[in-house]
Amino acid sequence: MKKILLLSLFMGIFFFGCSHDETTVQILRTPLLSFNFNGSSTWKADNYSFAPVSKVVVYPADTSQTGQLFNRYTLQGTGKDSAGNTYQLIIAFDNADPDLLIGTYKPRYTNQNGLVQVQLFNLTNSNDLAAYNLCVDDTANAILQIEKQKRDERLITGSFQMMLCNSRDSSKKINITNGILKDIKY
Repeated sequence: MKKILLLSLFMGIFFFGCSHDETTVQILRTPLLSFNFNGSSTWKADNYSFAPVSKVVVYPADTSQTGQLFNRYTLQGTGKDSAGNTYQLIIAFDNADPDLLIGTYKPRYTNQNGLVQVQLFNLTNSNDLAAYNLCVDDTANAILQIEKQKRDERLITGSFQMMLCNSRDSSKKINITNGILKDIKY
């Protein structure tokens, strides 16, 4: 009887003395907007934002065809390069389906999407601001690729590359490579 009582007491302490551990898992997002340019410098955004989405009509080069309605997304980021210069990057792209941003965006539109404009402003010297746009004669390599989209959290991840020309002197160019969008809230 003593053994049963001792065993019951031991089992009671063992089973009722344990408590369930609760573990909370939280996914921390580290948004990133960055790129390399001219093979020697790296730029990273300190902050970024999306302008409110607008509706636009894009007309094809063939004027006998009708225009198509797109949703325009405009991403803006400001940050410094590795030399301490401040740049503002603006990427505008259009998409027909607001629920599916995954895809390849180029200046030549498809039925689903297109890359409207990429601008880079050197804000370091306020007396001599420099502006760069997509080079008119070199749009074949301009690409924005959105590879992942989390609709419930409104996050996108992707990459980009393009050649930009100075708006006053098209011989001055900036070659953007290894552009990264990571967990950017749209």
